[in-house]
Amino acid sequence: MTEPGGAAWRQTNYYPYYFASIFGRGTALNLVVKCPGYDADVADNVPYLDIAGTHDEEAGTVTFFAVNRHATDTLTTELSLLGFGDMVVIDHQVMTHTSLEAVNSLTHQSNVAPQKGSGAIIEDGVLKLALKPHSYTMIRLKAR
Repeated sequence: MTEPGGAAWRQTNYYPYYFASIFGRGTALNLVVKCPGYDADVADNVPYLDIAGTHDEEAGTVTFFAVNRHATDTLTTELSLLGFGDMVVIDHQVMTHTSLEAVNSLTHQSNVAPQKGSGAIIEDGVLKLALKPHSYTMIRLKAR
């Protein structure tokens, strides 16, 4: 967003596109997602969790992009890292806000912006991650 002849700031949808354009490199992963869902006007059993992933073999990284659509529940997910070797978390970013109507503005330019995530662990080749309600998460892993 911009002010005529003045300041510019990033709107909320900038960040997911930025993360995907920088870190969504390599081969798209074929993920099987099992999670609760909800019924909408146009579809039944819409999953609360939407997740995509990429593997950049050259860089030795795996990146996941996840959205939790649930309004009140944190979704705990487990992602198998079978075939990727011993991995460590190198970046974990979370975007969320108490209001879905929240935006960034000239006076509040970082009202909705990525924050450092925490709590993700890797045990026995499985990434365990809690996704906050109404959140977007980007998490990057690297082979040791």
